Amino acid sequence: MEQSSPERSRWTGLVVGGCLLALCAALWLWTPRLPENGGITSARFPPEGRLTIDEDALPSRGSLRLIVPMPDEAIGETPRPVRIASTDGRSIETTGRRSAGPDNEIEFSIDLHWLRAGQYLVEIQTAERAPLPMRRFVLEVR
Repeated sequence: MEQSSPERSRWTGLVVGGCLLALCAALWLWTPRLPENGGITSARFPPEGRLTIDEDALPSRGSLRLIVPMPDEAIGETPRPVRIASTDGRSIETTGRRSAGPDNEIEFSIDLHWLRAGQYLVEIQTAERAPLPMRRFVLEVR
């Protein structure tokens, strides 16, 4: 028995809607494949200044290279002091350097043995002429 045109259109709409829902769910659940070395080795802060990383995506050893976009006048020509403070009172200091690429970015590395699940305040001393020449960012490892 053949279905009438309005009923067929209804079923077609339900099938297409279901496929779109499944596609959206798959994209939402999709996580990037880890590199062959067992985890991510670098991450870029988004423009809003807050970066979230899954602890499971990090390799078991080595370091994590963090890349922060900044205006050219903030980066300057010399290496910049970077301080990373955790919410549990630990802190480390390192040096940020201008990225080799064409973008205005500064990059620095954190030893993965020091990094644990939690929130971190990343402070970069800038080359800007300001009363407090510093930019702050938030790193969250969950």
